[in-house]
This record gives sequence, C-alpha cells and structure tokens, in this order.
Amino acid sequence: MFCNKTRHSCLGKCAAPLYERKTMNESDPEIKLAMHSALNRLKLAEDCCDMFNRVVDMSEAATFGDEIPGMTPLPGTPDMATGYSRALIYPGATAFAYINEIELRQIRARSRVFGQTNPYAIGAARNRVAYTVGSGHTYKVLPRDPDRADAELLDDCRRVLDDFRKRNKWSRRQKETVRRLDRDGERFLRLFVDEEAGELNVRFVEPLEVQNPPNRSAADGVYFGIEFKRTGSGGPLPVYDIETPVNYFLVNIGALGEVTSLRERVSAAEMQHLKANVDLTWPRGLPTWYALQSHLLDAVSTLKATRETVEFRARIGMIRQHVNGTKESVQSVLNKGLGGGDACGRERAGERVDGGHGGPLSITSSDATRYQFPTATVPVDKNIAAIQAELRACAAALAMPEYMLSGDASNANFSSTMVAEGPAVKTFEEMQADLIEADVEIMERQLAIAAKAGLIRGASEEDILEKAKVEAEPPIIKSENRLQEAQADQILRQAQVMSKETMAARHGLVYADERDKMEVEAGEAEPAGAKFSRGDK
Repeated sequence: MFCNKTRHSCLGKCAAPLYERKTMNESDPEIKLAMHSALNRLKLAEDCCDMFNRVVDMSEAATFGDEIPGMTPLPGTPDMATGYSRALIYPGATAFAYINEIELRQIRARSRVFGQTNPYAIGAARNRVAYTVGSGHTYKVLPRDPDRADAELLDDCRRVLDDFRKRNKWSRRQKETVRRLDRDGERFLRLFVDEEAGELNVRFVEPLEVQNPPNRSAADGVYFGIEFKRTGSGGPLPVYDIETPVNYFLVNIGALGEVTSLRERVSAAEMQHLKANVDLTWPRGLPTWYALQSHLLDAVSTLKATRETVEFRARIGMIRQHVNGTKESVQSVLNKGLGGGDACGRERAGERVDGGHGGPLSITSSDATRYQFPTATVPVDKNIAAIQAELRACAAALAMPEYMLSGDASNANFSSTMVAEGPAVKTFEEMQADLIEADVEIMERQLAIAAKAGLIRGASEEDILEKAKVEAEPPIIKSENRLQEAQADQILRQAQVMSKETMAARHGLVYADERDKMEVEAGEAEPAGAKFSRGDK
C-alpha cells in the first residue's frame, strides 16, 4: 500500500492517512467563480431547453396522435388492436368503434369538440353544407297522371308545402342536417302532428336523448335506445330486424344537462332517423370526423410548430460578440449602458439579451459563448408540404378537392375539379340524393295530414299521393357553361322529354313564380305573392 506521507510502500504500518481531504472554502474566489459560472451555464441551458420545447413538444416524440406510451388510447379515438379483436366477434362493421352507449357518447363528444375547434374541420364542414344544400333545394308538386291533372289540387299542395317550409325553417334545417350527419354521425327528427290545423311540425332530437331504458336490453330487441321489429324466433331466442325500428326511447334533457321529464317512448312513425358512415344493419351512426381527427390535428400541430419557428427567427435580430473580451470587460461595457440594450435587458454569465416589449432580440456576449439555434436549419417550406400531404389524405377520404380543406387553390383548377364526372361532384350529388329522399318523405307526410284536414281540394288522406307527387331539384354543383346548358335543355324541350318546370328548376328558378312575374309584366295580372318560393324565407 502506497503511503501519501512517506512516499513508499508501508504495508499499512504507517499511521498517516491514505488521502488528505481538503476542506472546500466557499469564500475562495476561484471556487466561488467556478460555482457562479456553472450556475449561469445551467440557467442558460434551461432557457435554451425551454425555447426548444416551445418549438417542438418532445413529450410526443415517440407517440402517434393521441397514443400515450404504456397506456391505452384515449376514449373516443381509434384503437386498431381493439377494433381487430371486435371484428372477429361482432357481425357489424362498426363494432370496431363502439359496442355500447358509453363508447358512442365518447366518440360523439370528441367529434363535437373537434369539429368546432379545428380550423380545417370547420372549413370542410362549411363546404360540404354549401355544396350539398347551397341556397336551398327547389321543390315542385306534379300530378301522378299528367292527363288527369287538377290545377286546384296542385295549387293547394304548393301552398301547403310553402307554408310547411316557412314554418319549419326548412332551408336552415337542411343545412343543420348535413352538419349533424358529419359531426354526430346521425340525425333524429321528431314529427309533431296537429290534425285539427292540418300542420306537421318537426324538431331535432339530440342523440344523447336516445337511450336504453333501465329495464330493456338487447335481449328485448332494444339497441342504443331503439326498439326493433321482432321477425321470428331463432330457437330459444327471438330474431329482430335491425333495419325496421318500432319505437325510440327518449330522455328529455335540457340545454344545461338537466332532465326535464321522465323517459318517453316515441313511435317510429313520429321519428325520422338518418345514419351516416355505417351499414343498414347497425343501429346508430358514426361521425365523419372519427377517422380524420388524428390527421387534421397533426396538420394543426405542424402548423403551430412552423409558426413558432418563424417567430424565433424573427425575434433574433443580432448577436454581438466581443472578440478576446473577458467576462469583466463585457460586464463593464454593459454596466456603462454601451451594449445597445434597454431597461428590459437580461444579464447572465457575462451576456445581455435585449429586446423588450416584443421587439427583436440583441444578444451581447464574449467570444467564449457559442450559440446554436436548431430552428435555423429547419426548412419551413417542407413543413408546409407535410401539412398539405395530411390535408390531401383527408380530402381523398371525403372525395373533395384539396383546396376545400387547405384554402390554397394554387395547385387546383375549379373547372377541372368540379366537372360532371369528377369525384367531388359525384359525392355531392350522392349526398343531395340522400337528403332529397328524406325531405320528400316528410313533405308527402305533410300533404297527407293537410288532405285529412280538408286543406287540399279534391283529395283525401288516402288518395292524395295517388294524385300528386313531390319532386326536388338541388342546386347545380358542377362547373358549367350556361349557354351550352341552356341549349341542351332547349333540345330536350323540343324533343318533349323535359318539362318547362324541370328546366326552370335546373337553373335555380321557381316555375310558378316566374309565370306570375311574366303575367304581371305582360299586364295580364296584378302583382301577387309567390305561390311556391324556394327556401324558408
């Protein structure tokens, strides 16, 4: 064993200690300077980490979307493993997303918050409403048999439907229907019949209000608050037709979440239920935003990070270094006010950072300090390309042109994307057809109620739909040449395969209104109100 005192191997015989400990004296100038320098470097490192953390959230570096390492995905978000296991067991294709009311509520709640806070989702929803409904559909009443047309009957039908649409704000209700189908995945419309007045009034029912009663379950044919028709018996258990609802179970909930009445059973004849993004064999719908949330959230996150990067680049106005300057010399310059700073400057470790009140930063330091800014090498244009790629994927899922999500039309041409055979036009026409089918069902119900009350001359509740029919013409979607369209319509008119009323509706005109206006212009009639106007105004 080597002895520090005698400087030879003493084999432990020497009583001298092996190592001499020197007590640290904090008043020692060298130690004090070293500790102060280390503390300042630590603070500088913390500031740099904080700055970098504002640009990139490193807590999500190893996650995708809403995943949390070591935990299951958040409620209301897709989980591929759970979805796969459910697809092996449950026959319904939508079972991968939810199999009970709690999961459905979580998905709907998340979709509602997302649809009203994500700017890309807000823009996509507005475009889908604008192109599907637009200024409103044009409706017309036609005779079932043109050879036995009754002018008085048709005029009464138009008057009844015109009053129905104004009373129920139908144009606005159409737009809200499209919005609800995307946001909630379904739309409930309750029908209130006033037989004495011959009126049909409709009101929306919130999906949360449709719930299973405590004493009813799937064993009774009740799924997610809807009772379905029993068709037969499959051995010891009954068989139910999921495509034919019988009753809806409602809990009337106020705007602030308070229960306003006891549970109520509503017949399927008094409710219209539209579903989106699911098969006919699944009881409830699935929000359109369910599969797109993660992509649009990533687009917004990348946009925010890009904004922070640009902000930091703009904030660093100048770095002033004193070559061969010591800490004392730099500090002396700063103390004399020659560093170019102001009262908002911050001093640390022989440096000064100026730029208060939101102005550009001026950093003064010695040449012993090195500054590296990760944002200086970040290509902002590639960030924009990444955002566009995310939006392009979402646009493909919605069959919409990219510019309808991004607002950037530099890479698209309206006339080429909105042609008659384009996917966007076909998708919007499909949405219009589904909406018209549901609307015509409601309006024919109104005609039957009005006929029963004696408001339609020459018709009763039993034969009104045998004498008259309701047709609808949505606004034209595709990019068109008005002259060519008019010439094509004229050719069809001459060939006697298109009526004047249909031709007027195709161009957004109400035939009865235009006939009245032309009679007034010709001096054959006094000005009068429109017989059957478009929209709810």
